[in-house]
Amino acid sequence: MLKTFSIIVLFISLVNASLIKGKITTKDGEALGNANIVSLPSGKGAQSDNSGMFSLLISPSDRVIIVSHIGYVADTIQTLDIQYDITILLEEKSILMDSLRVESKKWGNKVYFSKKKLVTNLDIDNPAIRGSIDIGDALFSNFPVSINETMAGSKNISMRGSGNDELVFLYDGIRINNLSSGKVDLSQFNTLGLNNLELISGNSDNSIYSSGAINIIPKISYDNEISFSQKFGSYDFGNFDINTSLGNKNVSINTGLSQGNSSQRYDDLELNKIQRKHDRIIFNTGLKNGVGKELKLMGYRNKMSTSNGKTKDTLNANMQNIIVKFDEKNNPLGRLTFYGFFQDQIGSQLSTFQKNKNIDSNKGVGLSYESIFYNSKFKISTESNKIRSLWEIDDREFKLRRGEQKLTGSFEIFQSQKREGLNLQDLKFIFSNQRISSSSDSDSLVFFQNSDGSIRSSKFLVSMTNKQSKTRKMIFLNLSNSFRVPSIHEVVHNEIHIAQSGAGLSTEQKSISEIGVKINDSEPNTTRSMSAVFTAFKYDYTNKIKQLYIEDSFTQIPINYGDASIFGFDNYIKFNLNGGRITASVYLTNYFFSDEMAFQLKPDKMYRATVELNSIIGKIKFTYRKESEKYLTSINRSGVQSRTEVSSFENFDLDISKQLPSKYADISISFSGKNLNNQTQSLMGISLYDRRYVLSIGLLIK
Repeated sequence: MLKTFSIIVLFISLVNASLIKGKITTKDGEALGNANIVSLPSGKGAQSDNSGMFSLLISPSDRVIIVSHIGYVADTIQTLDIQYDITILLEEKSILMDSLRVESKKWGNKVYFSKKKLVTNLDIDNPAIRGSIDIGDALFSNFPVSINETMAGSKNISMRGSGNDELVFLYDGIRINNLSSGKVDLSQFNTLGLNNLELISGNSDNSIYSSGAINIIPKISYDNEISFSQKFGSYDFGNFDINTSLGNKNVSINTGLSQGNSSQRYDDLELNKIQRKHDRIIFNTGLKNGVGKELKLMGYRNKMSTSNGKTKDTLNANMQNIIVKFDEKNNPLGRLTFYGFFQDQIGSQLSTFQKNKNIDSNKGVGLSYESIFYNSKFKISTESNKIRSLWEIDDREFKLRRGEQKLTGSFEIFQSQKREGLNLQDLKFIFSNQRISSSSDSDSLVFFQNSDGSIRSSKFLVSMTNKQSKTRKMIFLNLSNSFRVPSIHEVVHNEIHIAQSGAGLSTEQKSISEIGVKINDSEPNTTRSMSAVFTAFKYDYTNKIKQLYIEDSFTQIPINYGDASIFGFDNYIKFNLNGGRITASVYLTNYFFSDEMAFQLKPDKMYRATVELNSIIGKIKFTYRKESEKYLTSINRSGVQSRTEVSSFENFDLDISKQLPSKYADISISFSGKNLNNQTQSLMGISLYDRRYVLSIGLLIK
């Protein structure tokens, strides 16, 4: 009887226990072996191996873990703040680090209160995320973003009612959507070779015009490892990834390969479907000297081909980027970053409506300098781009060029909180001057001729904090005025198809007003924590650009719609319960459009609710998603415009994942069910958000 009772108690303890894994490194990224990790109050402990890796099964009653090593300052981290794998940086004892007090409050690699906006991170190491079809699928399932799947199967993201052209897409902080084409197809990216993905709502310092930003952070592991992933799913989905890393504390070489296919179907014709194939290659390498200097060479190539079984249209896209980046962090005169890049994109489209091909190339360099003195920070950055664009549309050929020189400066005044209550945290001023020149070797385009002009943008930001015993609040205000010059793709498609009143496409102006509150509520002696962000914003547009969708075609035509505005709320709240073993989060967005047709395919209400259970038997995640109806303007082959409605939908997802760690290898298994109640939408006959299943198996050898 006593033996049976002991077995039952042991089983219950294992179910409620949590396995945490991580890596111990120095500030410079060097692995620390033989570091001691102890969880309290249970006193369970572990040691890191020669590569700095460790795993520890903690009890439900444990509140903190203490990490220590001879010659280094010990660090204490709340178990509530540990969700998945964690990297812990220890400082040498000769270095004073008051900032260690806030290290345990990090989300990803960003301190929670350092960003005056809603910033979220996609945990790439989560098996459920790695099991997603692509980055677009992962974002749509987890965050309040609208993903529009076109007839070509491409996935364009929308944030705060904005179009894809109003967003900034970064690769390790370097912009990859330029003045040739502002759009980025998120279906061309999956988790291959990625370390993190950061999603920022609202404009950024380097792009005042933007409504949001996605920063894709490549993985450069200064260690030896190889990973393999195989995915299977419904709708002809299949994909494999392989990624290898060779390196030590100073050198890292990473390379990877991914291939796969998927399909979409028309809602009334089972045999006619849209088939897609992709081929991805990544290469990332790094060199660092251990004293704050790092040189990185990063590159990727994404190939995508699409064929429509109903219309017999075909679409091919080939995008590649090569980036060289040097970063010096510990220079006493300030932080210096220098980078150069080459971007190349080739696209071809063959349809009954039109035959076209375009080749875009962009070469550029950039420099950023940041210096802190007393209670202020000064930053200046500059970037230069030279774009070449060759178009072949039916029997016409266009050779276009565009140059950009951009200078951005910011000055920030901040102060530490010296008393309880409401305190001024910082004031920040940002100014940007962008000089753009355009030229054409062809007289066929009337509105893309030799031109040279400048646009100036500005931004003001202020934040205040209120810190109490266990709760910290921050109030922030953001005001800006900016402009967006239409991309080369927009200008060409507008003039070829539907030049407006003999004037072409005009520059779009945007004024932004935003106010928000951030809250973090946690206490070391409790088993729960809460964090929340509530924002209200208003965007006012002049010469708003919208897209006309040609029926049964991949083509979209941009036009100036006139003045428009959007007022909205973004709300996010997250709870960690039962020592972090249960996580619940909710996103709520509500937008009010001056004219819904000016903000096409943008729902005015979106909800995301997620509950995740983390135990020794694996992770179980339930996601509820709801969106209101949305609208677009379509145009048929005769030029007649019509208003098309895409119905609202309500769906839920279920993700189950399990990691099986060992000393030399980790195995991960995940199963994802998307849109399980199968409430679909139809966009010009294409069935969207069908019920889909994906099984993913991963292997990591260290």
